[in-house]
Amino acid sequence: MNVDHEQAELFVVYDGRCEVCRRCRRWVEGQPSRLPVHFVDAADPIVTGWLGDLVPVGDDLVAVDTFGRAWVGPDAFIVCLWALVRHRDLALWLQRPGLRTMAKHAFHAVSAGRTVASLFLFDTSGRAVLDQRVAEDSALVCDLSPPSVARTASST
Repeated sequence: MNVDHEQAELFVVYDGRCEVCRRCRRWVEGQPSRLPVHFVDAADPIVTGWLGDLVPVGDDLVAVDTFGRAWVGPDAFIVCLWALVRHRDLALWLQRPGLRTMAKHAFHAVSAGRTVASLFLFDTSGRAVLDQRVAEDSALVCDLSPPSVARTASST
């Protein structure tokens, strides 16, 4: 992460339709940061004019600094962590060769399931609905009680 944090600002392009993404945004915004971090919804027309064809936004998380450097996907996630006071060491740790690959796979797994997670866990206003869905669908409830064991005369 070679960013001059004395002058840099970080602009993060995210999917504003995704509840998981919005919650991640709020989490980052609530953390102390070493440089200003600004969020821009990928659906905002300013993104196309701002990034043009430089960075393929698509469904990926994108981070761009004021010097024009861009990070996409897992690298954008890591640079967001790098910008945070409490998580810079984690970001630097995740940059290590073996761990970077693991972080990349973890990011892609979470990213691939974020739409389903958003639909399943939250309603359109962002309220948690898992408890309501579990209450409505008894198939989602697991019976964790131990099976009854029949005692026979030979087992006593």
